[in-house]
Amino acid sequence: MAKKKPLPSELNRSIYEQLFQPQLSKADLRKIQILEAAIDTYAQLPLDYVSYEDIARAAKISRPLVLHHFPEKRDLFATMVKFVRAKMQETAVEELSGARPDALARFKAYINSTFKWLSTQPDHMRVWIFHFYVCASDPEFREGHKELTEIGMKRISALLEQGEREGTLSAKNADAKAKSIQAMITGSLIEAISENDPRAWDSIRKRCLEQTLMIAGA
Repeated sequence: MAKKKPLPSELNRSIYEQLFQPQLSKADLRKIQILEAAIDTYAQLPLDYVSYEDIARAAKISRPLVLHHFPEKRDLFATMVKFVRAKMQETAVEELSGARPDALARFKAYINSTFKWLSTQPDHMRVWIFHFYVCASDPEFREGHKELTEIGMKRISALLEQGEREGTLSAKNADAKAKSIQAMITGSLIEAISENDPRAWDSIRKRCLEQTLMIAGA
């Protein structure tokens, strides 16, 4: 029997619900097809060189159909970024659901989930890095980025607070620690994808885990 996929939790519904209905419609499925094709395209071409024709070709559908769902390229890019972040959160949910319930085990599962996401969705990470570049010069995308990353920070803060109650982690200055931990994760993922050598990713993951545990007071 095929393994049943976990239902979306609050951790990833917070982004998914901005994009799709709880029960995916035919239109939602078509949007996902377009978004996945756009991710493949943006991971290989600079923003100014990506055309609707490129995305339609990758999705194996017509250009007018892409335009029907995403009339503005800016909206397509913003939705694609949210989709990438939602998939990252989905991986985190799956890893957390399979971990022991104590905070220390869940914290480690959360850190490891980011590298699992990288290993299974490297093009998603490339798009996420490109999003950083766009945020540097676009206030609207920068504000959207803040909203997306705050969801991850809240999850980390919650794990620190659970660990404080259990005596395994420190929740002192939890928000500041969560921000530092998130920055450490992002930096490690960028280092890994820049290496472009999956054989080096595990050592980067272990170093990231060690350093984030130190920040968390483990």
